[in-house]
Amino acid sequence: MSDLFDRLSAVNSFLVADFGSVNTRVVLIDQVDGAYRLVARGVARTTAGEPLRDVAVGFYRALARIAEQTGRQLLEASGNRVLMPERQNGNGVDAVLATASVGRPLRVVLVGLMPDVSLASGLRALAGSYVDVVDTLSLADIRTEERQINDILAHKPDLIFIVGGTDAGAEAPILGLVEVVRQAVQMVPHSARPMVLYAGNLALQGRVRARLEEVATLYVADNVRPSLLDEQPGPAQQELAAVFDRFKALGRGGFEEISELSRLGVLPTAQSFTNVVRYLGEVAAPRDNLGVLAVDVGSATTTVAASIRRKPHITIRKDIGLGHSADGILEATTRDNIRRWLTWDASDAEIADYACNKTLRPATVPITDRELELELALAREAIRVAVEAARPSWRLGRGESLPPLRPIIGSGAVLASAPHHGLAALVLLDALQPVGVTELWLDPAGLIPALGTLAYFQPAAVVQMLDAGDLTRVGSVVCAEGRARIGRGGIKVRITLPDGHVERRLVRGGALWTYPLPPGQSAQVELRLSRGLTVNGRSRLRLTLEGGTAGLIFDARGRPLPLPRRAEVRAQLYPRWVAGTQGRIRLRIDEADEAEVDAAALARAEREAAAAGEGAPSGRRGWRLFRRRAAPAGTEEAAPAPQDVALEEPGAQEAAPDEAAPQQAPAPSRPRRPRRWFWRRARAQEQEQGEEAASPAADEQDELAGMIDELRQAAEQPRRRRFFRR
Repeated sequence: MSDLFDRLSAVNSFLVADFGSVNTRVVLIDQVDGAYRLVARGVARTTAGEPLRDVAVGFYRALARIAEQTGRQLLEASGNRVLMPERQNGNGVDAVLATASVGRPLRVVLVGLMPDVSLASGLRALAGSYVDVVDTLSLADIRTEERQINDILAHKPDLIFIVGGTDAGAEAPILGLVEVVRQAVQMVPHSARPMVLYAGNLALQGRVRARLEEVATLYVADNVRPSLLDEQPGPAQQELAAVFDRFKALGRGGFEEISELSRLGVLPTAQSFTNVVRYLGEVAAPRDNLGVLAVDVGSATTTVAASIRRKPHITIRKDIGLGHSADGILEATTRDNIRRWLTWDASDAEIADYACNKTLRPATVPITDRELELELALAREAIRVAVEAARPSWRLGRGESLPPLRPIIGSGAVLASAPHHGLAALVLLDALQPVGVTELWLDPAGLIPALGTLAYFQPAAVVQMLDAGDLTRVGSVVCAEGRARIGRGGIKVRITLPDGHVERRLVRGGALWTYPLPPGQSAQVELRLSRGLTVNGRSRLRLTLEGGTAGLIFDARGRPLPLPRRAEVRAQLYPRWVAGTQGRIRLRIDEADEAEVDAAALARAEREAAAAGEGAPSGRRGWRLFRRRAAPAGTEEAAPAPQDVALEEPGAQEAAPDEAAPQQAPAPSRPRRPRRWFWRRARAQEQEQGEEAASPAADEQDELAGMIDELRQAAEQPRRRRFFRR
């Protein structure tokens, strides 16, 4: 393998193909002015299924589109073979590489010594491939040897993965498990025998070869757990890539031709994501961040690759996706979780119909606004569920918000094909809910599989292409942490451009705003956050942020996100979030929205006084606080028209009387009377009326007046006692 890498290090041009469940993406990478660059890309439908059942057909269709774009001849005169190596006139390429995620996963039986040590290391090594662990064997297994053999035969595995034992450690237990595997493999017909991969005690490699090489196709790798404190899954993952290539070549779908054409065979796409994230976590990630995160929402699988404290982690959810596995999202989450991202009250049947139709026809795209909302709602839940499944292995503690990870990379057709990059950024922010300062990247060209494959033998190409911005930088994001009061407070932003121009903006609580700073440009940003909101634990800070295709995004919605329960509230709030990602912002929302999202943010004292017709004063702090708590939760205020600049605080204008209160003629202006006499006079008048059946509004007035009398009496206590309480 190392000799092959040495030969490929002198290669200048590459064709890298990624075979997905729906699309086949091919990219042409070549040297331009001494540096590797993305030259062109072509996309065609994957032809692994009926009626063609040959992925090479879709591959050559994508090649034809690249040749049409570049005018470069890529096929031989016969038209059914790639022209290699590259000619002096620029035609052809030097090498072809391939990755794949289409098709069923490998069925694997995992064999090891202890569940918490050997098997755990084996599972982490398998995480970079598309596998389905159907059974495990260990010393803790209470089944008899005959039962173990029968279970292996019943599962019909494609691979038996043997791990366990530290180097120069225990030998007899491992050899006993190897003997069980040998007897089981011997009972399977030669044409259906599973492959075997051994990655255990190095001292036993010779004896394992002698026992298994004659009965099965054997792969051997270095120990995944050479010591109790050391874990090295890399060598085993390289051999797993070879196993995956053989599995694809022997299976259906026409991968045999692609396997012969590719210099490295057919590699798992998820392994390429791991390579890119590992590089970014080691080199490109800022030192003050925990790591890097990449999320790929595919048709059949959703992949989460993260580098946490320079340690790579990968999780593949084979049961959720936005195509073939769309119905799996309905099983992984609830209908209510999907419905909360919609601006209308969709029925359970409507949500299930869309997901099932997407499963039957995964290549369809949304046409109407409702279909687009359903698509993005499913994407949010797929990302959220996949990240929740991956977080325990990161060991970052519990919490709904995502720790500071930078950058966050989004991949998949649902994000790359979004109407604008700001909307793709909103989907990632809603699903992940990051805090602090981060950067959002997108992979619209499907370049990560190519970069991850090139990283094996041409790491300079990965560095040069990432530095050149071949991955789309959406922009920098500032996410406030804490409970936001909708329409009040927020983030005061001051942006200073290199030319000295200053932009000031107040982003109200519960809103987003995007400043259109182009890619490649930086700006000095000063932030001042209102009470209850912080960024990196601070309420005031200065930053240098870099722009992107969307710009600088300021998210003042707080964490966790305030998601309304009522559809009519969501219908007014969510479009403003979408507008905020495009630089358009409405800093005030209706008071009904505020009551639904955050009742504590509302000031209803003036409305209550107006409804009671008593003009209660508001001179003392305790008075205002009491009336705010005493306000009923279901009432509404009249909201001023939204504007594009900072508006008045809620409660700055006099609110309209409640509809349930009796209409009274405006009283003539007269000097305000003392508070004590006013309330006693008002209560005396109510008692003189002697109404037997009081209205609900009158009952509320009586209750409010009684509580205010109690507050007044408490305020008239001696100052010494008040000081003692304080």
